[in-house]
Amino acid sequence: MGSSLYILLIITLLGALLVIWKNYRYRNKISNMVGMVIAMSLGMSFGLLVGYIFGGIFNGDLFLSTVLAMLSGAIIGFLSGLSISIIAVIEGLFAGLMGGMMGAMLGDMINPDDREVLLKILFFICFSTFLMLLLLIKNEVNGTSSFFINPFVTVILFGFIFIFINQFGPYFPNSQEQTGKSPSEKQLTIKAYEFTFSPNETSIQVGDQVNLSLINNGTIDHDLEIISLSTEEVHGNQTHHHNKSNSNVHIHASSGEEQSVSFIPLESGTYQFICTLPGHKESGMIGSFEVSYKEFHLSAI
Repeated sequence: MGSSLYILLIITLLGALLVIWKNYRYRNKISNMVGMVIAMSLGMSFGLLVGYIFGGIFNGDLFLSTVLAMLSGAIIGFLSGLSISIIAVIEGLFAGLMGGMMGAMLGDMINPDDREVLLKILFFICFSTFLMLLLLIKNEVNGTSSFFINPFVTVILFGFIFIFINQFGPYFPNSQEQTGKSPSEKQLTIKAYEFTFSPNETSIQVGDQVNLSLINNGTIDHDLEIISLSTEEVHGNQTHHHNKSNSNVHIHASSGEEQSVSFIPLESGTYQFICTLPGHKESGMIGSFEVSYKEFHLSAI
C-alpha cells in the first residue's frame, strides 16, 4: 500500500483531536446532554472508520484488527467525554468500542473489489459527523441556532470531502495491483501408493493459484479429493469415475498416470484430502492441507 492510507489515517486523527480540543475548550458552556452526544458520536464514527481500515490492513487476522480498532475508538471516545462528565466518558468509551468492533469486522469481511468504495463512504460519513459536532459546539457557545447546524446542509456543503479523497489511492490495492502480476502460483505434487499419500501433509495459502498434480505410483486406480474447501477457478480433471458428484476439488489417476488440477483456495483452515475409492480411505489414504492467509508485513504498505 502507498502513502494514501497513512494520509487518510492522519487526517481522521487530526479531525477527531480538533473536536476533542473544542469540546475541552468550551466545556463550561456545553450541557451534559450535548457532551454525551458529542462523545458517543465521535467515538462511534472514529472507531468505525479506523476499525474498517485496520480490518483491511490486517485482513485475515480479525483478532488483531478488532483489538486495535476497539482500543483506538475507546481512547477517542474516552477523551471526548472526559471534560464533560463521567456519563459522557462511559457513552464515548462504549461507543468507540462498538464502532471499532463493527468497523474491523466490515474491513475483514467486505469483498476486496468493494473495499475502496466503502472506505470513501465511511470517510465521508465520519468527516460529516466531525463537522456537525463542531457546529454543534459552536451553537452551544453562541447560544443561538445556526442555519449551518442543519445536517442536510452540512453534508451538502462538505461534499467536496468525497471529491478530495478520490484524488488519492488506491488505498487497499490487492496483490495483483501491488506487483502487477497474476496471483502467486504454487506447484504441488502428491504421489499415491497402496495405500498412502506422499506427502500426506502440506500447506497452501489463500489467494494463491495451486497447481496440484497426482501421480499414481500404485498398481490400481487412486484419486484425491479435498473435503469442503471453498475454491474458485477450478480447472483440470474433476471427473469422478465411481458415480460420485460434488463440488470438492477432485483428481482421478489410473495406475502409472499423472493428472492435475488448478484451483485458488478462498478460506483458511485445515482440510482433509482422501482417496474416495471404496476402502482406500479406511486403509490409510488420508492427508491434510493447511490453508493459511498470507503474512502481512507493514513494510508492504
